[in-house]
Amino acid sequence: MQSKYLHVRENYYIKDGKRVYNNRGADVEDIQRRSGCPIGCFWCGAYIYVLFDDMGVNARKDLKVREPLQVAAWFEDPKKIVWRAGQGNPRVGMLPRKGDLIRMFASHIEMYNGDDWLKDLARKRVLVGGGNTGDGSGHHGVYITDRPISVVQFVANWITPYFLSLK
Repeated sequence: MQSKYLHVRENYYIKDGKRVYNNRGADVEDIQRRSGCPIGCFWCGAYIYVLFDDMGVNARKDLKVREPLQVAAWFEDPKKIVWRAGQGNPRVGMLPRKGDLIRMFASHIEMYNGDDWLKDLARKRVLVGGGNTGDGSGHHGVYITDRPISVVQFVANWITPYFLSLK
């Protein structure tokens, strides 16, 4: 699902001999436009919105996410939270699944790309995909990367319950 966006890169300019990325670029702006995000805005939430849209799911209408461009809005419903930092190793209930949303830091969202949450917890790293101005390891655009579990605050499951409700 995310592989079709891995070519997306942000524009940059040079300031004091260093690259400065600016939330712009033709493909980034296409993502921003499709989501309703103003051109040049922080776009990690816009990217998640577009991924859902590509699956035929409108986050605002179908999932009732109040404002899907705001990271916090995806994590407001406590019934959607399937993992939170500090809760330990979950043994009951729904485990995070591929396609679940991960909140990290105070204002960043990515999508879980791993196949086995318990194995990821044991190795203390999770495979995620996102779109952002830098992911801390030199990516500027859309990327899939391996993150330490220590940066994950919450995991919310939206997509599995939605598709199950259609049956």
